[in-house]
Amino acid sequence: MNSRRRPEPAEAASPTAALMNGVRAQLHLALERNSWLQKRIEDLEEERDFLRCQLDKFISSARLDTDDHCRGKPGPRRVEGDGRGGTGGEASDPESAASSLSGASEEGSTVERKRQKQKGSPGRRRFGKPKARERQRVKDADGVLCRYKKILGTFQKLKSMSRAFEHHRVDRNTVALTTPIAELLIVAPEKLAEVGEFDPSKERLLEYSRRCFLALDEETLKKVQALKKSKLLLPITYRFKR
Repeated sequence: MNSRRRPEPAEAASPTAALMNGVRAQLHLALERNSWLQKRIEDLEEERDFLRCQLDKFISSARLDTDDHCRGKPGPRRVEGDGRGGTGGEASDPESAASSLSGASEEGSTVERKRQKQKGSPGRRRFGKPKARERQRVKDADGVLCRYKKILGTFQKLKSMSRAFEHHRVDRNTVALTTPIAELLIVAPEKLAEVGEFDPSKERLLEYSRRCFLALDEETLKKVQALKKSKLLLPITYRFKR
């Protein structure tokens, strides 16, 4: 019985030895890694010192170049001054000075005459007045029809709705809101009796335009669409719904 119990301490000691061996191996690896990191740090410090040295050399050379450039600037200035002196000497000649003054006076008088001609040209006067009129807001059905016909004529010439509105300085939506009035007066003026005359004291122009829109029946709308396709009316959509 005693001979069988003796090997137990050896078996119990074997795990401890294995653990110690593992710790020693890890310690050895840690020492090797530490030495490698230390060497790496030394290499990086050497590289840092080298880069600092190169940077100092670059800064010093740049300063020298800047100083040389600043010192070299007065030279061309003196040359320019000498050139000015030579020019001044040439301009001091009485004949050349007189000719330059006479040329300048003639040029100034020519420019002044051109300005007076431009100010007094009748074309500019005719061009300015219509723009001021176009800015005025229409107040009745006749004004709506007159503005509509002007825009329609411009559209037929320019072949562009946006350019026609821009030419007359009118917003597209503003014209669209009053389009039923103009279309009713152009296509079906007999229906004006059903709608009645516009009275600004009783309703707004927008409300009157809506009543004109409701007065356009199916037959009249077909005529309007046909005229729009043939460019005899503005191809603009309504802003009202039935």
